Amino acid sequence: MIYGLKGRIVQIDSESIIVDVHDIFYRILVCHSDYFHVDELRLIYTEQIIREDEQYLVGFIDDEERRAFLDLISVSGIGPKTALNALRATSPALLYQAIASKDTKYLKKLPGIGPKAASQIILDIKGTAFGSRCHG
Repeated sequence: MIYGLKGRIVQIDSESIIVDVHDIFYRILVCHSDYFHVDELRLIYTEQIIREDEQYLVGFIDDEERRAFLDLISVSGIGPKTALNALRATSPALLYQAIASKDTKYLKKLPGIGPKAASQIILDIKGTAFGSRCHG
């Protein structure tokens, strides 16, 4: 598993960044590309996603964002791309606050999260050890 990469950001688009790590260029899907800047030397926390037909890196600005992603993909029915899109529309703090207060209305506003998924997020995350990040 690749826990993180430290390199120079050479390109940014709305969903990903390209990072040069000693002349090897990695495309990394990110939650918030506007948090990164071209020519910036940066540590990017990562998760490597391997599926039967694809593999890719997902990058995060800090470990809290990475943990929120991992919590979301641990939920039955939530895949990496849905979790990534949901985190693009919120922050880990707001996500955990919504889970702690059982705010399905807020969760349903996140892209790819419907009523069933919102309820499942609350059930799966609040009811686990990960729920310690949910203040409430």
